Amino acid sequence: MYEINLSQITEKGNNKITSLGGKDNGLAAAEKLHIVDLAKKHDIIKIIVPGYIKGFHSSYFAGLFSQIISDLGNSRCKFENKFIFDADDKILEQINDGIDLCFMDTSAVRIKK
Repeated sequence: MYEINLSQITEKGNNKITSLGGKDNGLAAAEKLHIVDLAKKHDIIKIIVPGYIKGFHSSYFAGLFSQIISDLGNSRCKFENKFIFDADDKILEQINDGIDLCFMDTSAVRIKK
């Protein structure tokens, strides 16, 4: 199992980013972490979210994982088998919200009035 600790991109000296938000920020983080390449090389990846992170917004999640989700054929099962998240319970709930959002069924037929 390969581990990615988000402290790599959220800590600089004594400065810490405590809230992860924005799709563009998630895309930038994916690039800095080389997460797409790592996902291709490793069967299971553990994402470690430091305890000082107090917000992990679905927009950030979408940016961070959008390419990988696409590469996995938009399969929630494949995504959940590949990624393990190590975080506080509150952050895990926010990550689950991001997963729900990214894998929302958009194939429903709209009902016209």
